[in-house]
Amino acid sequence: RQVEAVRDSLAGQLMLVWQFALTVVAVVAGTAVLAPAAVPLLAVPLLVALVLFGVLAPATVRRQRDAFEAEEALATSTVTTLGALRDLEACGARDAAEREALDRVERHFRAARALARVSALRRLIVALGAHVPLVLIVLAAPALVRRGMTPGDVVGVLTYVLATLEPAIRLLVQ
Repeated sequence: RQVEAVRDSLAGQLMLVWQFALTVVAVVAGTAVLAPAAVPLLAVPLLVALVLFGVLAPATVRRQRDAFEAEEALATSTVTTLGALRDLEACGARDAAEREALDRVERHFRAARALARVSALRRLIVALGAHVPLVLIVLAAPALVRRGMTPGDVVGVLTYVLATLEPAIRLLVQ
């Protein structure tokens, strides 16, 4: 069962990456056809976001593993302590058990907070890869129209980014 679970998980991750890559290629190619001058406005922030995602991935995995381990240790300790509560009280070890439980709660809290900080950084990656190109294209729209693009072309590029690229980046980063 474990092998199948790992295989299914890996297949899901590979499909996600494949779908993301195809989406990026489609968005960049569509933008190149509609508005070649807008490609750098789209591609540069996207590339920076992907590099940051690659740099952040090992830290994210580490923090997730730490949070899971802290949660498991807390759950195991809680079950053991509650199961032995009468014995702990009888032996006068209640205070020591309480200190140990509070220490595990604190470790879990620290691990969860560290994971939350990494998650916040992942949200910034979505903003950099999808929202910054939107702002750049909107700000550059007058210059793009002067260079021969139609307002419909600008709207088409914005649609590519907002409706296709942003959900793909969000899915990849999550």
